Amino acid sequence: MEKLGLYTSGREDSYKSYEQIQRDNSEIVKIWDNPYRELSFDERIDEAIRKQEVRLEEDRIPESATVAIITEEPIAICNLADTHAGALHTDYRYWKYLIDTIKNNDNAFCFLGGDLTDAINWMPSVADNILNFQEQYEMLYAMFKELKGKIIAGVKGNHNWEEKNGVSKYQEFLRNADAPMFENIGWLKLHLMSNKNDIAYNIAMAHQLKGYSYHNPNHPQGRFSKEVEGSDIIISNHTHSAGTQSVNKGVFGGTTKPQTFINGFTLKRNDLFLRQKGNPNSAVGANWLYLSPHEKQHFAIPNTELAYELMGWKK
Repeated sequence: MEKLGLYTSGREDSYKSYEQIQRDNSEIVKIWDNPYRELSFDERIDEAIRKQEVRLEEDRIPESATVAIITEEPIAICNLADTHAGALHTDYRYWKYLIDTIKNNDNAFCFLGGDLTDAINWMPSVADNILNFQEQYEMLYAMFKELKGKIIAGVKGNHNWEEKNGVSKYQEFLRNADAPMFENIGWLKLHLMSNKNDIAYNIAMAHQLKGYSYHNPNHPQGRFSKEVEGSDIIISNHTHSAGTQSVNKGVFGGTTKPQTFINGFTLKRNDLFLRQKGNPNSAVGANWLYLSPHEKQHFAIPNTELAYELMGWKK
């Protein structure tokens, strides 16, 4: 049924319904100072910029960072990656062995290579988990507290221990780990400072790099070296296929530059998801990076047992 009404002028938009005419001519009137005001485009842009600046200041997830270590002796850095806390097939005894090694030797440090918890990203693997998400989170932060002062830098993986919801938990990571955390790829300039020298190492860190080859576990690092110039050391993980290489890269003018490639181990041998994809059991362990403070010398140590021997650590 059409509503009754009138056009109050010759304009098409002057139509008023019968109810509206009644309200306009009623002696009973509600008075309210409506505070609503349309924001202009410029005002909305200004507000977006303000929120952007606040969010970036809150998160503080950098693309690059500079870290210095004062030392008179060489150091070894554990590439601690793909630990997958909470998974049924994670080697927790070996994990403790690595943490004790880093903690109890002054010249031992670590990189965090991503996928530190099993989290929720691959749902078929959750059926294998023995720790719930909160327990995984608590284990991770207990490790950060154990290693405070020993963590040089880290990268986030694809099995994140937190999903972003407003402000990131990166601030909590900073409080507990006291180290920079990169979003998958980061550029780290690491200075080893002795009484006589300041040796700078350019380290490209990543959880996952482009490319994969079952012939060569260091294919992702080699590809990255061809695509991006300037790294002394390239480290990535994710594939659960450990590999280390020392190569010489040709540079302009006919000289060469040594590079170290590290592809990380995992602490999780397998799970339902990986088996369904046809993956055999992965080797458990950790590879390490040797750095000298006296001359620019770097190479990969392929396993923890060899790191003990080369660094002279006592078990």
